[in-house]
Formats: sequence, C-alpha cells, structure tokens
Amino acid sequence: MFVFRVNSTQGIGHLKRCLNLAKELSVCGCGSHFILDENDCLSDYISGINYSVTLITHGTSEYDDAQQTLSIAYQVGAEAIVVDSYLLGREWESQIQDQFKLVVIDDLGREHLANTLIDIRWRGDQTEAYYHHLVSHDCETLLGPKYALLESVYHDSSRADIERSHLLFSLGGGGDWELLTPIIELVCQLRPCQPIEIVLGPSATNYDSIISLQHIYPQVEINRSPESLYPSFIRAQLFVGALGTSLYELAATKTPALTFSMAKNQEHNQSWLDDLGHCLHLPEFLSSDPLEVVELINILLDNSDKLAEYRNHSKVCVDGRGAARVSSHLLSQQTQSEAEIQSLCKREYLPIAADLTVRMVDFFDINRYLHARNSQHNNVRMTITEAIPTLGHYKWWHQNQRENFVVELDGNPLIYIWHQSLEQNGQTYLYGGWFSALEQVNFAYVQLALNWQLKLCEEEYPDGIWLAVIHKDNKFVNLLNQHNGFKAIEVDSPHFQVTQSIFPSADPKKFNYVMLTRENEHG
Repeated sequence: MFVFRVNSTQGIGHLKRCLNLAKELSVCGCGSHFILDENDCLSDYISGINYSVTLITHGTSEYDDAQQTLSIAYQVGAEAIVVDSYLLGREWESQIQDQFKLVVIDDLGREHLANTLIDIRWRGDQTEAYYHHLVSHDCETLLGPKYALLESVYHDSSRADIERSHLLFSLGGGGDWELLTPIIELVCQLRPCQPIEIVLGPSATNYDSIISLQHIYPQVEINRSPESLYPSFIRAQLFVGALGTSLYELAATKTPALTFSMAKNQEHNQSWLDDLGHCLHLPEFLSSDPLEVVELINILLDNSDKLAEYRNHSKVCVDGRGAARVSSHLLSQQTQSEAEIQSLCKREYLPIAADLTVRMVDFFDINRYLHARNSQHNNVRMTITEAIPTLGHYKWWHQNQRENFVVELDGNPLIYIWHQSLEQNGQTYLYGGWFSALEQVNFAYVQLALNWQLKLCEEEYPDGIWLAVIHKDNKFVNLLNQHNGFKAIEVDSPHFQVTQSIFPSADPKKFNYVMLTRENEHG
C-alpha cells in the first residue's frame, strides 16, 4: 500500500501526476490511499477518484501535517509514503523518514530527506548532477522527463492518423479567463472557420465571457474539467496556454505550442525548453497587445505543419512511459535503461576550417539567435540599438526572407551571419550582416566566415552588388570590409539611395555606406 500526500490547493497538476503513478502501481497489485487538502474547487474531481481518500484541514504546520499523515499511513497499512507538495519540505520529511520509506516528487530544486526523489524537470547538462548536494548519497534520484508521470495513453503510436485541426486554449486546472477572452475573440473574428477548443479546469475563474463567446461564435467548443487532455492535444493544430505539466504532455504528443508562465514553478530556462522542442515560450504574453498576440497565433497556425515536424526532432524525448518507469523503480523491478537524448533534425554542415563549420539556422535556433542579437556587445553597433522583443522576433522568424546561417566552433554557435537579395532597376543587390554569439570572437574566425559568405554569394548571384552600412566607431568591421574590397558609396550614386531604402535607420553621420562589386572584390 502506498499513501500519497498531495497538495490539492495549488492546481490540479500534483494530483493528476500522482494518480497516474498510482494507476501504474495498481497494475502491479499495489493499492493506494490519497491524503488531500480540503478544497471546495476540486470537490467534484476528488469525488470521482477511484482510490480511498482522506481530506485534512489545509494550512496546519508541517509538523502537524506529518503527524496526521503518519496516523493515516499506519491505519491503512502503508509500506511507503509519496509526497507531492510545494508547501511541505524538510521539516515534514524529518518526521516521516524514520517511519516509512519516503518518496518525494518535486521540481523546485530543494533539499530533501528522502529514500527516492523524483524530479522530471529537464535542466540540460545539469540534470543528472543537480541534486548531488541536496539529498543524501543513498537517496535514489529519478531525474529528467523520462520519468514524467503522464497517463499511459501518452505512449500511443496511433495518433499519427489523426488530423490536427483545432486551436486549443488552456490555463491548466485554474486560471483567470478574462486575461485570454480578448485574444480568443480576435482569433474568432480573424479566422471564422478555425475550430477553437477551450479547456476550463475545475478551479477556473472569470469564465462567463468565455461562455458568451461560445454563443456568438459557433466555432468555439468549451471542454469543462475533462478527465484527460490527451484527445485535445492530439487533435490540436496549435496549443496556446499556461506552461505547467502540459510541457511534457505537449512533448509526448508532438503538439505545436505557444506558452507563457502564470506561476513561479512554470518558469524555465529557455535553452532547456528548446531541448524539449518547446521553442515558443513568451513570458510577456499576457501583458502584450492582444492584436499583436493574435497576429503571431495566425502566423503559427499557417506554419503549424512545419512546427509539428520540428517536434519530431527535439533533443530530449518524452515517450509517455515515465509513470511505468517510476513504478518499476519503487517496486525494485528490473527496468530497461532507455536513452533520454535523441538526435536533432538532420543538419547539413559545411566545413570552413578545421574546427569551424557553417549551417543554415533552423527552428531550434530561434531563441539563441534572439539572445545573441540582443546582447549589448552586438546591439550597440546595430542600426536599431533597442532590444528586439520576443513576440516581434517570433513573428519575424516565420516571415523573413533572409538566408540565415550559424557558424559553429567545435559544434557551438560562434557567429550568426545572413544575407538577402533585392532586385531594383534591373540590378541585383545583396545586403547582409553578422553578429557574434559570444562577447568576443577571434578576428580570424570572422574573416573566414565573411570569406565563405562572399564566395557563396558570388556563385549564387554573380552579377550582384553588395551594399552595407557600418557604424563609424566599429573600427574592426570597417577594416574587415576594406580588406574584403568594400568601397565607400558616393552620396550622389543611385546605390546610395538603394542603401538608404534598405537601412532607413542608418544615419550617414554615424554609418559608413559601402559597396562591393566584382570589379573591386578582393581589393
């Protein structure tokens, strides 16, 4: 018998993942008993649980809570206690650890007194070593998304035949729906034939306006407190909502998503999200202009097939077997070791030098590209020195006509380099730029990258004229371009006017206008 002490006052995610684990334990003949906080908002949901439940008063001290838990555990003949609560920590655990085998489920990176710790959060290269100094040396740690406690249905290969057609909105188990109503209404107006599904959790608030939308727009479907979100995820063309446990469900179902955080535990390092194929996370979503948000949603819907394909090539795999793995560990059964890391989408690398390669950017570069562009060592030299907002960047990424590349040193991003062509008055013009992924980049590497770019463009656009603007204070780049044959553009030259139209923010008092033709190439 396993006793689950679950926090049922901070959303429904804690309870759902423990129910998924209990179900896997029951497959092996183990019973479960749940100790939950009294919560009127979840009373209907709790009444439908197929396990024995004891409700206790919420808000007592950790010591008193532990004593109540121990008393119930002895009454039901427990062999182990599983705790999943952000409100209970070492003080609570210290009362339990000498009495029962203690299993802690947590993702806040806290110290614990446990026999087994389960933390499904992906922390990149830090994942396996993260708890070395936070738990005792004999504590078994089950770390990473391969232990995500999802329903067994998430390990299902049949979903490939289901057409993705719905725009899915969800705030998890709760959420204030007044925040999303203007956005959803704008989508209804912009895409009147777009099926929209809205999932209202058992603790949702201020949803009367959402109910009204259903009466006005026939494309809106409201799904109240569903037992499982799996059917909604597998038919979703795009998910828009709060990033809680949905992170792993979205990864398992390969669902394109645009998310935001509504609680501290929903905040993630973006590079870790990228590893899971979850590259579109917008912290400022709820504070942004609804019209701009809807413009982004519209762009993503138009590119949803491409986004879904990228999901198949994320670095970290979530396969839906996590609850079964945890159950096997808790019951000391033999488990098959399965790799968590998988290959990224196939990339074509071109050598530049012994340790230098170049490739076209792909979806998984979207956030690193923005981070590098907004770094102070880059934007102070740009024609537009203000930081580019994430929302605007996401919109631009799916619409721009640039040829974007990343130069990598030993497999790590070093330089982002781009160019674009323009036809004007029968003449092909080229313009481009580069910025570094690191604060300092060796001059020789930049020279090699620019030489590669010029050679590529010479082959693709043999009659093209390069146009560029360079900040007058940027002595390094001015010397570099002179070395490559760029010459100043005369003010009365038609090329000067074209350059101004391409770079309207480049004040000639602050920027040098230069050009490169086949005649003056290579000096």
